[in-house]
Amino acid sequence: MSLIKSSKNIHNFFYIGFAACSILLVSCSGTKYLPAGEKLYVGSEVHVIPDSGTMSFTKQKALQNELILVTRPKPNTKLLGIARAKLWFYNIAATKKEKGLKHLIKTSLGEPPVLFSRVSPKNNEDILKNHLENRGYFNPEVYSKIMELKDRKVRMAYFVKIDRPYKYRKIVFPAKDSSINKLVYNTKDESIIRPDMQYNLDSLKKERERINIAMKEQGLYYFTPEDIIFKVDTTAGDHQVDVYVQIKKHVPRQATRIYTLNNIYVYANHALFQDSSKYRTDTAIVDGYIYIGNLETYRPDIIVKSIYLEKDSAYTFSDYDITLNRLMRIGAYKFVNIKFKALDTLKKTGKLDTYIYLTPLPQNSIRPEFKIVSESDGYAGPLFNLSLKDRNVFRGAESLTFNLNTSVLARFTGLVNGQATVTFGGDVTLDIPRFITPFIILNPPTRFVPKTEIKLGYQKLAEINYYNLNTFNFTAGYKWNQSETVSHVLDPIVIDYLKLGQTSRAFDSLENVYTSLKRSFATQFVIGSYYSYTYNTQDLPGRKYDIFFKGSADVSGNLLGLVQSGIAAHAPTSEYPNEIAGVPYSQYALGTLELRHYVNISAKEERLVTRLFAGIGLPYGNSSSLPYIKEFFAGGNNSVRAFLPGFLGPGSYQLPANNNSLFIDQVGDIKIEGNIEYRFPISGVFKGAIFTDAGNIWLVNNDTSRPGGKFNINTFYKQIAVGSGVGLRVDASYFVLRFDIGIPFRKAYPTNGNYWIIDKIEPGNSSWRTNNLVLNIGIGYPF
Repeated sequence: MSLIKSSKNIHNFFYIGFAACSILLVSCSGTKYLPAGEKLYVGSEVHVIPDSGTMSFTKQKALQNELILVTRPKPNTKLLGIARAKLWFYNIAATKKEKGLKHLIKTSLGEPPVLFSRVSPKNNEDILKNHLENRGYFNPEVYSKIMELKDRKVRMAYFVKIDRPYKYRKIVFPAKDSSINKLVYNTKDESIIRPDMQYNLDSLKKERERINIAMKEQGLYYFTPEDIIFKVDTTAGDHQVDVYVQIKKHVPRQATRIYTLNNIYVYANHALFQDSSKYRTDTAIVDGYIYIGNLETYRPDIIVKSIYLEKDSAYTFSDYDITLNRLMRIGAYKFVNIKFKALDTLKKTGKLDTYIYLTPLPQNSIRPEFKIVSESDGYAGPLFNLSLKDRNVFRGAESLTFNLNTSVLARFTGLVNGQATVTFGGDVTLDIPRFITPFIILNPPTRFVPKTEIKLGYQKLAEINYYNLNTFNFTAGYKWNQSETVSHVLDPIVIDYLKLGQTSRAFDSLENVYTSLKRSFATQFVIGSYYSYTYNTQDLPGRKYDIFFKGSADVSGNLLGLVQSGIAAHAPTSEYPNEIAGVPYSQYALGTLELRHYVNISAKEERLVTRLFAGIGLPYGNSSSLPYIKEFFAGGNNSVRAFLPGFLGPGSYQLPANNNSLFIDQVGDIKIEGNIEYRFPISGVFKGAIFTDAGNIWLVNNDTSRPGGKFNINTFYKQIAVGSGVGLRVDASYFVLRFDIGIPFRKAYPTNGNYWIIDKIEPGNSSWRTNNLVLNIGIGYPF
């Protein structure tokens, strides 16, 4: 069974890649191109020598790695930690010309040699000492040694002798002998430095910023971090320090004064770099705000509800921050600027006038968009979307968007190579930047703008030579961010109408064989609700570890079924379902959980990613299976990449050879999947990956046409398929093109009594490559 056509190309690709790597490994020293008298600097090593028993091996190793990172300069980068590929490209393309292919290779793929003459051991010794003292290792001894290697290479070795790190003994806040000192003292319970913590200069900087924000929360608008000083007493005890938090002497008087807000001016039609007098302006007092702008453009009462700065209240940073973010995220303004001006300070009024300048976006816009898309089921191709937007349709910053789109997608690998789908559709979406409920309009005081979204759409999918599927949908619900890391989606009303259109004889013959296929594609309503919770730390800066978690719940037909069960003459079944408007409706409960863990090894360029996914859909009442658009499939570029999309499972089911249903993805009601992927930089926009995937799908109910597909708690683990592979990514920031080659190690069904086939790997065998290498082409990262 051929998984990838054109095995000859794969054969050539395999050996060309092998040969290229071999050339790199044997040819990348690059020292023969060095100027006379120069040597190649290949990096540093740091040896930490602690006092006996003062540091564990793990901490010692971590400190050594930390110190290596601060030495300068950085040596030439290595491919997979072995070969200096960038230096090799630089050398082979050596040219003084400012254009041409060699110049392009030299500047885009290459980097010049790092010469030992650029290394200053004395400067590095000072850098290491400073870094150690900032981490609490006071009075370290550092000395260096030059290590001459063969082939004109040099490595530096630094030896660091340290004593036990100093820890905080106590943190002393100022006495409450003045109003400003009392305010600082009141923040001590939220301090981020505590007794017995290791001294760290970075933690002191963060503590100073924390105090600064806390002071601004109490109305000290002109207070700055520089007004706070720390006095550190290193003689407090045995490797202990006392920290005294103090206000700087001669701090400006205005920095110690609590300010309250006076008049608040809102310039709703502010124009940057243009004469604002040319624009119509009206002035009105709206809920105490002085609103200046065209009153017919935006409803002033809607705009001021996003302003949390209030007249006669004390200035607080949180009110300023919420106001700035809410106005920016309404979606109606290009720029938002908030300025404060103190009134006559000689009169000691302690008051600020506030000026809020809002620069609107154009109310109407047309945006054509053309892009190449890659679906998780293995289809890829061009998509065109035309978007028309009105950003202020009801004068309350409501956004009304019309989308028209079409795509032509095809599978380029596998048994159904060349199979294509054409889609055409559109939708209209109304986004309202606030919660609207039948009973009350909610406006929670957060930095994020909650949205009420109403969407009506239609899409036609044509699987060429087989069937057309029409989908009408209506959704009404809410989207909101609880914090920087937590977001919610709640759609109380979700209505889908699925109608199978024209079908071919090939498809009709399959419906007669696969009963579950007929039920999945049957004309039906999906009427229910949806909720998802997402926790994501990836946008937070400076983290070693990141977590992504998403849980969702999707139910259909529960309320309708409850109402109709009281009046129906019989209990609903899939053969005799209850209907609405003469059309059956689906009944199911579906839930998914996804957890990802990211280890950022080096500034997010090098990452180790693990992922777990579990989903289950339980059809009941009217339904014996999920609607086709709700079912799970396994395999493909975002799943178990050693297997083609839709050809894995369900359970131990194996498609017969020369089966005529290959265009239909094998789907199931249950999915369990796990992935681990190591990502690393290669050169410039080129990134690499090594991965292992495992997973499968199963059915909740038995299907005689797919034996072995039903989930069984006692045997499901035997049906987990496993595969590994390598990947190449072209990461241009705004666009990622991904190529992954997977090799199956374990199948979901036994072959000669054995599920594992790792012992049968034969990369030199063309027949093995044809039947086992699976190429996945995708857009974006898989997870």
